[in-house]
Amino acid sequence: MPRLSIVVPWDGNAKLLEDSLVSVLENRPDDCQIIVVLGDVYDDPYDLQDEVCFVEAPLGAGPVTCVNLGIAAGNAPIVHVLAGGVQVSPGWAEAALARFDDPKVAAVAPLVLGLDDPDRVISAGMTYQSGGAVRVLGRGAAAVSRYPLAVLAPDIRAAFYRRSALELAGPFQGEVDDRLAAVDMAMTLKHAGLHSVEEPSCRVYASNADAPRTRTFRRALEAERAFWRWAPRAGWPRSLVSHAAIVTAECCASFPRPAMLSQLAGRLLGGCWIGSHRRHYRHITQLTESIEAPQHTVSEPHFHRNRRTTTVSVRQGRKRDQV
Repeated sequence: MPRLSIVVPWDGNAKLLEDSLVSVLENRPDDCQIIVVLGDVYDDPYDLQDEVCFVEAPLGAGPVTCVNLGIAAGNAPIVHVLAGGVQVSPGWAEAALARFDDPKVAAVAPLVLGLDDPDRVISAGMTYQSGGAVRVLGRGAAAVSRYPLAVLAPDIRAAFYRRSALELAGPFQGEVDDRLAAVDMAMTLKHAGLHSVEEPSCRVYASNADAPRTRTFRRALEAERAFWRWAPRAGWPRSLVSHAAIVTAECCASFPRPAMLSQLAGRLLGGCWIGSHRRHYRHITQLTESIEAPQHTVSEPHFHRNRRTTTVSVRQGRKRDQV
């Protein structure tokens, strides 16, 4: 069995996918499988099917759906999500894999550096404020800045997860964007007694231009839905006061542009899902109460000491016909 599943979700930019695959194939660690989840038509012009497992997602599937499918297709105890366009260097995964010797570690956040400016940090992980704001840690800092940071979640563009912890928490939340989905997963794992850590020795490289751009309305809608999912756990008074301040600041920053109306509309519509989050609240409450210790979720052996070589050569499904 491989020790690491590298999952690359792909939504249509062939150059970004191939840039990532070249760097991964050149620098892959021992005993890994590479899984590319296709949310669009890809003809595999370099005939990589002997080295890469291609999994077909529904046409037009978003990155979160692709990540969930890729995780399900793998069987290694550790999953590494790597977005298209993110590039790696020799030995990048070893330091992150070693962190999973701690049975309470469910996720590891690498240091994401700029492709054009490798001395500058794009992301060292993410944290979440009770009012519903996601903050990217370390952005713009020098790569030699002091660590550690209080990381809640790894950046989904380059994140390591313990498979058994993901199986405990359930799939990534598909009703929000990939960044919020990573935070949502981290919050769930936190309430299961597990946590995320940063690993500055694990370094990957990305371009800010490759980050997905979400429309104002959709961004506000998804942020509002994420807020109501977690507000009960942070405490209503604190959450609501902080949330009001965040929304007010957001509107002031966009006033008097039309973006303010889009933000308000997204927030109002997102608030309509308050009732649907009761099931999520019950799930988290039951999860928290049922977990007395996390050891049963992390029972894999010290896999990183096993150096067997495994090559994945399965292609799932067939290519879609060009439309």
